[in-house]
Amino acid sequence: MDILHLSPILSKASLKDQTWETHRMVADQVQKAFLQSADEKQVRRGERMGNCGPYLIFKLLQDPESKDLLHKLRYAEFCRVRLCPTCMWRKSMAWRARFYEAWPKIIEKHAKARYFHLVLTVPNCEIASLREVLDKINQAWDRMRARRTWPALGFIRSIEVTRDKKGFAHPHVHALMMVNAGYFDGKNYMNRDDWREYWLSALRVPLDSNCIHPFVRAIKGEDNLAKAILEVSKYAVKMKSM
Repeated sequence: MDILHLSPILSKASLKDQTWETHRMVADQVQKAFLQSADEKQVRRGERMGNCGPYLIFKLLQDPESKDLLHKLRYAEFCRVRLCPTCMWRKSMAWRARFYEAWPKIIEKHAKARYFHLVLTVPNCEIASLREVLDKINQAWDRMRARRTWPALGFIRSIEVTRDKKGFAHPHVHALMMVNAGYFDGKNYMNRDDWREYWLSALRVPLDSNCIHPFVRAIKGEDNLAKAILEVSKYAVKMKSM
């Protein structure tokens, strides 16, 4: 059986799906920021976001254990705006599913690998300039990866955007970096200051800039690694920052 729900009242049918409404409400707040922009392109993105998932068609399935009825999404129309909380939430779930599916093979192939959490920042920017800044971040990341001194065997990366008290956007990179077993004791080890210089040069920002301070933390233990995976694979817009 298929059933149609207007997204703002989905929790009346299923409390487990209240997350839909939460993200839809946050999307409304993000939309307002876009609509206030002087850039027509940003305004159009805000309009698209306002029409993100206005209705959802679910297939009702029965849980084989609890016998409860479950909602499985069958059809919806999403805006696919880069910073839409609803779309990013759904995308983050897909990323995590793909990663966890590949994880056993990664562990088998790189059983002795080590990991660290890396956070790279850029100066805060106007909402209207966010797309341009995100492009610069991605370009800088690609420049770092192209260097012969790039230390990672592999990585997963996301860009998170929060908002400061003045209303400026604060985009920053979260990355889970996989390195060889001897990285932390070898000559190729990069500390916080090394990463700062590495990142600044990739951004093509003067090295005497004092507004960019990376965060680097080695990860020890499976529990901490699992937390880092969740941190890196989360959606781009924090709900509490809106």
